[in-house]
Amino acid sequence: MRILPAASRFYSLVALVTMLLPGLARAGGVGAYVEYPRGDQTVELQFGDQSFTNNRIGVGLVLDSNVARNELIHVRASLGYVYTENTVDDVAHGGAFDFAIGMGFWRTPKFRVWAAPIIRLGVDYYDNPLVQVLDFGVGGGLQLGLNWHVTPRVSVSPSIAYQYLYVREIIKDDFSKDQLNGREQLITARLTFLFRDRSDSYRSRPRSRRR
Repeated sequence: MRILPAASRFYSLVALVTMLLPGLARAGGVGAYVEYPRGDQTVELQFGDQSFTNNRIGVGLVLDSNVARNELIHVRASLGYVYTENTVDDVAHGGAFDFAIGMGFWRTPKFRVWAAPIIRLGVDYYDNPLVQVLDFGVGGGLQLGLNWHVTPRVSVSPSIAYQYLYVREIIKDDFSKDQLNGREQLITARLTFLFRDRSDSYRSRPRSRRR
């Protein structure tokens, strides 16, 4: 199957971007998440559009530059695995990369409430005896979240996000290869568990810059 290398290049690109993200080299918190993304997708066909619903479950890893400190801005990046079932009885395996720049508009020693513009890169691979389908999605939206500092070193962070994605679908069988365009409106509920660095506390002073 010739479309699998495209997925490999996607994961390599996401891994590279994650390593180069400024502000995350000395992350305030690292952890893991579980999410439930549900999306209404439309694919543009030659004789009309086809619409269906994607139900997903995802798990992955998270880096956050500022989980508990009394500072306005934080940067959060995540990378994970996604399992998809849709209403046309297709099953897919894939991955997703999310990147958000948040603003903590309400901050206390126990809680941080924040809002963030968020971008998402996703890929889903469908395989059955007749045809292979590879979906690439890219888009953005808004995420709202809460960091609850349950111990001096651990935070729990539920969040909800809405994103609008543009989708490119590659379809391949034994005789042909086609590309279709589409779109998806995605709502994602996520629960994140973060382990914080000692410097990431509400009373910590911002890291000073050396002159």
